[in-house]
Amino acid sequence: MVDLKGAVVKTAFDANTTEGQVYNVTFDGSSMADAIYIARIVNGSEVQNVKLVLAK
Repeated sequence: MVDLKGAVVKTAFDANTTEGQVYNVTFDGSSMADAIYIARIVNGSEVQNVKLVLAK
């Protein structure tokens, strides 16, 4: 998870994975401030950024 300035604020999942498998990640943002964050998902050479709004 990165903030809008690009600083890494939390890592939700960091492991080698097996192709073809489905992974579920549970993320606990209770210690984070309400804000907009970017989740960066990297799969080999593919990178996907997803905007997340944390509002408690």
